Amino acid sequence: MIALRRPRPDVEVGAGERLLAWAALADGGWVAGTRDALYLPGLRLPWEQVQAADWDSDDDLLRVSEVGTWGQPRRQHHVVVSDAAAKDADRLLQLVRER
Repeated sequence: MIALRRPRPDVEVGAGERLLAWAALADGGWVAGTRDALYLPGLRLPWEQVQAADWDSDDDLLRVSEVGTWGQPRRQHHVVVSDAAAKDADRLLQLVRER
């Protein structure tokens, strides 16, 4: 049996980085991860800046909060993963948990 390769999304990553996991978003964008960072639409977020990530499987919603500065509100990011990308989202969530 021949395994089909998943097409890589058009996500520009930093020099020396390569995509390890990704998922299509409901709005047509992508969320992706490398060894060094999480890529949200229009944002490269190094893993050391990720405070927490939470997955709401009922709404296919990924919530990411950044490390904050004392006394300041933490930046929150919410992205809705495409229904068709559920399997890809599992891989991405595994990467987020590892990091």
